[in-house]
Parts: sequence; C-alpha cells; structure tokens
Amino acid sequence: MILRMIEDHKSSVESACETARDILSRTDDSREKRLVSADIDSLMTHWTSINTTAVNQLTAVEAGLAAANDYQGKADPFYDWLESMEKKVAGLELASADTEAIQQQIALQRVSFFVVVVVLVLVVFVVVVVVSIVVVVVFVALEYALADTEAIQQQIALQRVSLL
Repeated sequence: MILRMIEDHKSSVESACETARDILSRTDDSREKRLVSADIDSLMTHWTSINTTAVNQLTAVEAGLAAANDYQGKADPFYDWLESMEKKVAGLELASADTEAIQQQIALQRVSFFVVVVVLVLVVFVVVVVVSIVVVVVFVALEYALADTEAIQQQIALQRVSLL
C-alpha cells in the first residue's frame, strides 16, 4: 500500500522536476540556475531515499512474515502434540493404594519408556546409515577425481615427452 502511495506521487515529483527544468532553461541568471539545479537534485535525492526506504522496509516486513509463517508451521504440530499429551495426562487416574493398580501403571510406564528408547535407537541407526552412505559416496567421488587427475597428469607427461 505504501509503495502504491509513493507510485501515485511519482507523477507529481516528475512534474515538479519538469517545471524546475523549464524554469532553469528560461533563466539566464547563473545563480538562479545553480539554486534551481540544487533544488532538483535535492528533490530527486529525497525521492530516491523514500523509494529505497520503502522497498527496504517492505522487504523486512516480508522476511518477518516468512519467519512468522515458518514458526507457525513448526509450532502448530507441537501444540497439537502438547494438547494430546495434556488430554492423556488429564485422563490418567490417580494412583490408588491398591498395589496391583500401581504395578499396572508402572508396567505401562515401562512400556512407554521402552517404545521411546526403541524409536531413538532406530533414529540413531538411520542417521548412522545415512552418514555412512554419504561418506562412501564422497570417497568414491574422490577416487574418481584422483583417477581423472592421474590420467590428466599422464597425458600431460606424454605431451611433454612428444614435444621433446
């Protein structure tokens, strides 16, 4: 909207500059010419500064909006998970004095902990496998690069020998 407002005033600025140039062309007074020329330069400098500032501020707002959208995209799944956990916690019954109920709750907690540990181990395993694959690919690429380098060096040596 601000850029549109600035654009709307562009014709006024251009008209003022044209009028000033017209006055400048009709006057013979060198002092007057210098003053009008300085005014034109000042007006154009100010106009350029306004445009630059508006564009920079628009860019900053767009970057802030993108960051806010990125945060929102990442926060929403977390909030959903948190809400579901709050509902689960609210649904838990208080531990009674009944030892069997307490043991059942302990068993459930152990199973949950075991599942978390298994998932973490699987994630670590996948990361290790991916890193291993990347390392192998890098070594293979280096090996090909070294082989190409050796072949180029051999060709250069053969060319040197043939030149001698």
